[in-house]
Amino acid sequence: MNKVGKLIAWSVAIGFILLASVLLIGIHLASDSSKDLEQMSVAQSQKEVLDKLCDYIEQNGETPQSLSEIGLEQTISAYTYNDLTFSLVDFSRDYALQMWNEGIESQYISEIGIWVKPGLYEFEPPINIDTIRNINRIVEFRDKAIVKVDSVRANDNVFPIIDGFNKKPDSIAYLRYYYPDSLLMMEGWVAYRPIGGALNYDKEFGWWKYYSKTGDCYNKFWNFKRNRELIYEADR
Repeated sequence: MNKVGKLIAWSVAIGFILLASVLLIGIHLASDSSKDLEQMSVAQSQKEVLDKLCDYIEQNGETPQSLSEIGLEQTISAYTYNDLTFSLVDFSRDYALQMWNEGIESQYISEIGIWVKPGLYEFEPPINIDTIRNINRIVEFRDKAIVKVDSVRANDNVFPIIDGFNKKPDSIAYLRYYYPDSLLMMEGWVAYRPIGGALNYDKEFGWWKYYSKTGDCYNKFWNFKRNRELIYEADR
């Protein structure tokens, strides 16, 4: 290869190296920017939930017994807001608001008035932790379940608590879910709206029963509103 050819080859190689370096730097910067935006979004959601909680305490002189009372959506084990999971630990005068991911990610300790990383305060798990775990194991199979409608009627005053959904569903129905081998899996009431001629089940409400394949039964109360009044079971 002559000198001109070698020069061109080296130039092309160096150009590829520089281009790859620029792309890697760009990806790194974009990743950092995305992480910064995510952290800002999380911080904003934490602030909004804490503001809701503080407003409730100021108006009522006590912490809520359920985070549904400040507008969070109930799940089997905790409450969600903007895809983040929260739980509340109440003491005699103070409280800890916890934000969860795969574990406790941060805690707001009212006694010191700041958000902290986990480790400052540790708590015993809720007394119903075994119930929560067993219900979660059962619910994992719901997509494979056979669903049967036991009864249906017009909805007079039930408003299931769904984040961002404020319209009253048209109807309520009692459902029974069965394992593929016909054993009863779970049962309870849902509120729904008919959409496109099909039944669209939106949200559980009231008491639900969950059955393991060995016949054990676990109970869970799904908070809801009746005539705009919150109906709930205190967190235990």
